Amino acid sequence: MTPGPSPLAHAWAFDELSTAGPEHLDAGQVAAYDARAQFDPAPDIDVLRAPGLSRQDTVLDMGAGTGTFAVAAAPLCRQVLLVEPSRAMLDAAAEKLRAAALDNVRLIEGSFLSLQVAPPVEFIFCRNALHHLPDFWKVQALRRLRAALKPGGVLRLKDIAFSFAPAQTEASLSQWLEAAAHYPPGSYTADMLATHIREEFSTFTWLLEPMLERSGFCIEQAEYSSSGVFAAYICRAA
Repeated sequence: MTPGPSPLAHAWAFDELSTAGPEHLDAGQVAAYDARAQFDPAPDIDVLRAPGLSRQDTVLDMGAGTGTFAVAAAPLCRQVLLVEPSRAMLDAAAEKLRAAALDNVRLIEGSFLSLQVAPPVEFIFCRNALHHLPDFWKVQALRRLRAALKPGGVLRLKDIAFSFAPAQTEASLSQWLEAAAHYPPGSYTADMLATHIREEFSTFTWLLEPMLERSGFCIEQAEYSSSGVFAAYICRAA
């Protein structure tokens, strides 16, 4: 079996934790992460079940955070590989797995650029993690996800990615920040969203999609939010 790319340990390699932010690294802020994110994994579980997720399959949960998706997916598959670079997030995920009495989830302290999976898996789930990387490094990350996936395997990718026209940038982002006033208490504030725009690396969908294709994925489905700031993909490994 051909191994995936080796970890990028060069002097010029990107430091992935440098852009993670305290909400992902600080134990106190991680404790409030689930309440802020309010992530329901059920629709994404249904997305993976449609192409045949079964008890024989392994799922790679990349940038898994506190393990919400892994807990939902574990009863439906053989194994979940929960990969997360933040030790605070891994500790929170471990506690969640203990509470759920799940023994088929493997916790891995790792990142996109250090990822090595052998043998390759049938499914990958990646939500709101890729935007922590600049575009050049997104491609390197996607190459590693492709190497970790069996031919014909499925990548479910969800992220903050901009589908609005460049000329609509100011109007669309202003509307996104204004909408934060109506988010539930404890969720993301306009200031948090502004920090994301200013300091993180969300990109346009018309840039992200060629990255996927050039990294060895075929995009089977692309969905864009009405706000133009979120995108979700179903991709196959070519």
